[in-house]
Amino acid sequence: DEVALLFTLGPDASHALLLEKKASPDDRGTGIAIHALPGEKEIGDRVATLLTPEALQRPAYFRERAAELYQKVLGPVSNRIARKALLIVPDGALSLLPFELLVEGQSDEQDGHYLVEKHRIRYAPSMTVLHLSRRAVAARKENPTELLWALADPIFDEQDARLKGRSIPRRGPLRSQPGVGGGEKFARLTHSRSE
Repeated sequence: DEVALLFTLGPDASHALLLEKKASPDDRGTGIAIHALPGEKEIGDRVATLLTPEALQRPAYFRERAAELYQKVLGPVSNRIARKALLIVPDGALSLLPFELLVEGQSDEQDGHYLVEKHRIRYAPSMTVLHLSRRAVAARKENPTELLWALADPIFDEQDARLKGRSIPRRGPLRSQPGVGGGEKFARLTHSRSE
């Protein structure tokens, strides 16, 4: 049983649109509900606070912030997502948030649990993309016979020793998005080749 959650962030108010394949018998909305959330600045600030290196290095502080963000973003739909898989269509700062890290069920008596412990979580950039990709898979004439599991050790810098005199296609310098890590150059993932 899966629930789709589409988020839209606005300056004064944001919203979560909940879509269920099968509505519960007592649901007057027939599987569709819209829930009001705080504005994008509050949500963005909370996401940024949660994902700082300082927060990630302090487990108790992190869990507290993750539980608070859960209440702001998923609290209004918590009864509708219980024991269900989640399909998340994020917007704005929520696109940077790994929902798996949110803490569900925290109270004075209980520590709660990370969302990933009780929910399968998938992401889609939009419901249209999800629909088109499902259609493309259904239209395939042949299915893959082997699984693919791939890891990468990408080259981000033209000075990388692995190029050994070769050049990479010039598309401009690769940089992180403004506001994410200060827009600096991407660094090599130190141990990705040995993994």
